[in-house]
Amino acid sequence: MSTLIREAFSKATLLACKGFDPLFIDKKTRLDLEAILPENAKAFLPVVEGNDRRILHYTNLSILYNSRRRVPFVSAYSIDGNEKLQHIKRANGFKPDPRIDVKIQLSQKGFYDLRTDITEFEIGHMAANNEMAWGQAAQLQSYQTFHFPNSVPQAEKT
Repeated sequence: MSTLIREAFSKATLLACKGFDPLFIDKKTRLDLEAILPENAKAFLPVVEGNDRRILHYTNLSILYNSRRRVPFVSAYSIDGNEKLQHIKRANGFKPDPRIDVKIQLSQKGFYDLRTDITEFEIGHMAANNEMAWGQAAQLQSYQTFHFPNSVPQAEKT
């Protein structure tokens, strides 16, 4: 595993992440991520090590995670259209986020490893890895999208 991939999934790196910039659009208009979530839904946000507001911050990405349903309520991420997207080799699969309880995260074992002879779910991104491949932190940002809290089930077959 490359050093950058290890860094993208390390707890120390994740604890230092600031997340989505609420003033990213024009530095005047504020997009308050927490304001979109109704008060009764906030009870389902998980305990997040290093964040009393219970938000999962990555590099230019923040997730309000539904611990009950084990999928994001919302993923908010910054995309800079002035930056040229880079072609990034995909990370080698999704991994759990060490800042929250592993039992509340969907995983390859027990959910995404269902039977293949019938309709099954495959893992999909909420914040797309290729859309995060911009700027100086392109690789790191792209790799960080491969955390289970940024995943949602999608139907493989119809």
